[in-house]
Amino acid sequence: MKNFLLPLVMIFAMIGANAQRNPRMLAKNANPEQTATIQAQKMTLALDLSDKQQNQVKQLILEKQMDRQENKMTREERQKLTAEQKLELQEERLAKQIEMKRAMKDILNEEQYEKFEKQMARKKMQARKRMSDRREDRPRRGK
Repeated sequence: MKNFLLPLVMIFAMIGANAQRNPRMLAKNANPEQTATIQAQKMTLALDLSDKQQNQVKQLILEKQMDRQENKMTREERQKLTAEQKLELQEERLAKQIEMKRAMKDILNEEQYEKFEKQMARKKMQARKRMSDRREDRPRRGK
């Protein structure tokens, strides 16, 4: 019985430890308000935001999170979209990104905005790298 329970306990301990280290797993369980608060606090630390700026950024992120939650689609729903619908969604997403960028530019001073831009560029590069790594790991179809 001991031989059976020890590995089982170890597996649950590793899963729990991994969930604590992986912020994405925690973010999936968080509501939009919690996510907005955490992101605003991280930005406050990174960009040295004032209280007023932090509240404005939090509100902006909250709006983004709420919108994201409303428009969330499953993989099957995305696959059923026509080319026109996909193009329309991409245009909407880009318009929202431009709006977000302009709002951040209004909230932040020049130095903070430069740091913000560098952070966003770094995150974008990391996301692209993760995506290319995933694609390389995937088995090829049809060949």
